[in-house]
Amino acid sequence: MEIDQELQKFLDNAKKDAKKSKHEFLTPEHILKSLLEHAGISLMLVKCGCNVTHIKEQLSEYLSNNLSSLAKGSEPIQTVGFQSVMERAFVHCISSSKKEISIYDVLVSLYDQRENHCSYFLRSTGLTRLDLLEAIT
Repeated sequence: MEIDQELQKFLDNAKKDAKKSKHEFLTPEHILKSLLEHAGISLMLVKCGCNVTHIKEQLSEYLSNNLSSLAKGSEPIQTVGFQSVMERAFVHCISSSKKEISIYDVLVSLYDQRENHCSYFLRSTGLTRLDLLEAIT
């Protein structure tokens, strides 16, 4: 199973953002923040009734107030939550006989992973899993 090039770009951006912000950890919230920079994702969420600006504000506040500072010269470490989101997307793709994991697979995984703030932020706007899946297809 491979990660498609577009998703890899957004994962790289999430890591760069975490490092630039001097966050010790790379979290699911970094992934969502990066994905919301994708015009297609933002438009899709708006069409589902989400207030993307509000989600971005919540993410910024969460990341600013809840993450430890990175030691100088260090790289952010992937959290268990980050790994869990990626594993869930991977398993979904295997069960769907897909050859690559896409940004949409990861977005659904972020929504489904109730142990992270991403899921809460997306759900708090009224987004349902059915809305998300219908918008993707």
